[in-house]
Amino acid sequence: MWNTGIVSGTGRGEKIADLTGHIADIYHLALSEDGNTLAATAEGTTRLWTLGP
Repeated sequence: MWNTGIVSGTGRGEKIADLTGHIADIYHLALSEDGNTLAATAEGTTRLWTLGP
């Protein structure tokens, strides 16, 4: 996962997380309101990743 920053068109970003787990196509993604947790579903499974501190 990359933080692309707030300056559009710069092509700069910062890698903030490696998301591993799903090898199938992901059906749904959800980001928590505070931006610290990402959820993804694929083939009957759900994975959660903690992104923030």
